[in-house]
Amino acid sequence: MAVGPPLVYADQAISIVRKKDSTGFSRDVCAILLIANITRCFFWLGKHFEFPLLLQSILMILAQLALLYICIHYRPRLSPENLGVSTRPLSFWQWGTYSQYIEFLAGYMSVFLFPS
Repeated sequence: MAVGPPLVYADQAISIVRKKDSTGFSRDVCAILLIANITRCFFWLGKHFEFPLLLQSILMILAQLALLYICIHYRPRLSPENLGVSTRPLSFWQWGTYSQYIEFLAGYMSVFLFPS
């Protein structure tokens, strides 16, 4: 139950590495799954649910972070961040470096860690 969902993305990662091109895979998938699973982990701190679901979220976060890294490493040359063009406010989730994604996620988690 905990390992199955994250393993689904292993095939996607292998495919991207094999082709050396992440065209066709949207990093927005990583964004949605990272935000959802981080939120679920913090929800668990307030109201415990089944441990396999918590473990699934942790494994999914790790899988999506790895997939995001691979997608950035093998992004197409004509991507919005390489061209400096984005229609999103603050170029959301179309940043140029992996560290910018990590900084956003750290900021997102700080909202839960340090509530006002």
